[in-house]
Amino acid sequence: GGLVANNIHLCGERVERLVNRVKKWVDLRRTATTERKLAVLLYGFPPGVGATGTAALLNVPKSLEKLLTALHSEGYDLGDAVGSDGEIDGEAIISALKAQEEQRGLMGGAQGVNRRFSASGAAA
Repeated sequence: GGLVANNIHLCGERVERLVNRVKKWVDLRRTATTERKLAVLLYGFPPGVGATGTAALLNVPKSLEKLLTALHSEGYDLGDAVGSDGEIDGEAIISALKAQEEQRGLMGGAQGVNRRFSASGAAA
């Protein structure tokens, strides 16, 4: 699509895609928060060297806490992310993710450990 002279020409497939996207957004808006599923992605580069949840000059654990607290207050089920005291500990969540990352490397046996050490710059 585009503008030709003073006329707007629509591209049918793009209009259809936009209409479908808007319908899905409306459906999502009407879906109860208890029925919605979402994912939170944390930056971790380079992979395999314990950099999960880090970012230059940013407080990732505190940002994670604020985001998850807002989601929880809106009715999202956060499972075990909410402590027995009702608090959300961003540091603990990131530590658990790092432990999982390390476990995946160990499950790869010697090759997994070597990959992890070579990625971190340590001697293999």
